[in-house]
Amino acid sequence: MQATKTAHPTRPSLLLVDDQAANLHALAAILKADYDLQFATHGERALQLAHGNPAPDLILLDVVMPDISGMEVLRRLRADVRSVNIPVILVSGESAEQNECSGLDLGADDYLSKPVQPYSLLARVRNILLRKAGEQQLRLASHMFEHSSEAMLILRADHSVYQVNPAFIHLTGFSAQDMLGQQASPLALDHSGQALSPAWQALVQQDAWRGEIWNRRKDGTLFPALLSLSCLRTSQGEVEFYFASLVD
Repeated sequence: MQATKTAHPTRPSLLLVDDQAANLHALAAILKADYDLQFATHGERALQLAHGNPAPDLILLDVVMPDISGMEVLRRLRADVRSVNIPVILVSGESAEQNECSGLDLGADDYLSKPVQPYSLLARVRNILLRKAGEQQLRLASHMFEHSSEAMLILRADHSVYQVNPAFIHLTGFSAQDMLGQQASPLALDHSGQALSPAWQALVQQDAWRGEIWNRRKDGTLFPALLSLSCLRTSQGEVEFYFASLVD
């Protein structure tokens, strides 16, 4: 019987930038067990690697370097669409508050002073990468919401409309201004012409509902649609948002 190989997920990639080899070795000793590492000893090489394919998931960037300062490298990273979203932690032997503030103003995600403490470094890198992953998921969800062919609404717990997508506007004729803050319940009717109170009751109990309904356009005409409802709850179990999608 042949053994099956287990696939291992790709590890995050870090770019370490410092003109002193000893500093790079010190950072690598802390990080190599958990991350794939790339190295650059000057600013131009750092920019080349940052704009490569694949790009690093995070950059640890020395502030003081002979050719191009870390601040200038950071400015160029943030000015280029290829690297504008790569997290950067500035690392400096100078602990001046002005340097830290300047770096954060340029778009650095964090600032560390040398000598770097291992546990602090690992915690900061891990937290920034987790935040980046969360932001990426939000961007993907936003893209799907905006470009979906299905009409979608996001409702608050009181059934007032929080957001609608372009497909909803196209399907119903209601603009975002018409809908935001309004109660969505009267728009959807069951086949008898009654409001969908049974559907909302089922949603509270089961967190999801799907069925055919009559929906109303802005001009007053009714049209049949397949409605899907689901809800997002807080950690305490309270409904925070409802999600609704319509297919004509």
